[in-house]
Amino acid sequence: MTLLRYGGSISPYVTADPRPDVPFWELVVKGVTVHFLSNYVFPESPNQRATPDLPAALAVGDLRYDVRATYP
Repeated sequence: MTLLRYGGSISPYVTADPRPDVPFWELVVKGVTVHFLSNYVFPESPNQRATPDLPAALAVGDLRYDVRATYP
């Protein structure tokens, strides 16, 4: 939460915990927007088209993420 600015946003994708602890009031006070991502809410057609491409992209190193910064 220290790194998250006022009015910032986060986009969590997955957790193994079915009821994770979320710092609710800290998010409210900072006015944070939370965008939940899930392939289950994406349209089925793009999911089906992307599925065979993922292993190929991973194999040749084309599957990348824009990491702007890392913190200890």
